Amino acid sequence: MREKTLPFRQIEWWLMTIIIFLIVLTNTLGGMINLDRLANSHDSTLTARYFAYIFIPLALYAAFYFLHMKILPAYREERRKAKMIAYMLLSFFVAGFVVGFFYGNADFGEVPLRPFFFISIVIYFGYLLAVRILY
Repeated sequence: MREKTLPFRQIEWWLMTIIIFLIVLTNTLGGMINLDRLANSHDSTLTARYFAYIFIPLALYAAFYFLHMKILPAYREERRKAKMIAYMLLSFFVAGFVVGFFYGNADFGEVPLRPFFFISIVIYFGYLLAVRILY
């Protein structure tokens, strides 16, 4: 009798969705920036920061979604590496552009964005490799 395995990809998908939803909901409802202060302010940097706190996690989530739920399953069926690499690079560059755009307009300071973004990509690839070895 074959043992049933957990639907690991679906569990991972819903866990990531719930985490991003909570982050965006918290940031939308004023967890990072007080909404009263935002409504009464004429500071464009404060408005840009408010939207950056919402759209940066959404851009990273969109890259996760396309990679994890669209690109990799299509690669497993077709086994076309060039197409997979092209779509992966496209999703990373689009997410990097969106994150960089909001990061730059929000004027977050001297914290370097690009190393953080590329380290996140390396961590994600390490995670995919670990899951591949363990699964």
